[in-house]
Amino acid sequence: MNREYLSWYSQRLHRDMEMLVFGHAGAKVLVFPTREGRFFEYEQLGLVASLAEKLQAGHLQLYCIEGLAADSLYGFHRHPADRIRRHAALEDYILNEVLPLMRRRTRIAAPSCMDAASALSRRRASSSAIRISSASSSPFPGATT
Repeated sequence: MNREYLSWYSQRLHRDMEMLVFGHAGAKVLVFPTREGRFFEYEQLGLVASLAEKLQAGHLQLYCIEGLAADSLYGFHRHPADRIRRHAALEDYILNEVLPLMRRRTRIAAPSCMDAASALSRRRASSSAIRISSASSSPFPGATT
């Protein structure tokens, strides 16, 4: 089974970032570690081995990234505004470094993954708030348009 270790310096996060890629082709899955986990967590837990058949057959690729939870939303030692800024930087890193890397490495197209990323990117660029078209159709009590 293909296993690649990638590391590079992220200008967005001002630190080295690491990633493991499993598989050589197929649908791409962006894998986030648990809150206190690292990019290699799913390999250590045996989840990668449980998907070995799909990975070897070229049906699936896993991109296991660092989550930085302790530096962002779960970094309770930081001021809340700093945690939000760090989370936004992590999101920027994912949208502008990780997803383009995944796209460049495409051998078999995975349009659902890339289309979702493009839609998210366009949504962020076009609007900073979610608008609800009708208060009566809102799942949130008391929501207004």
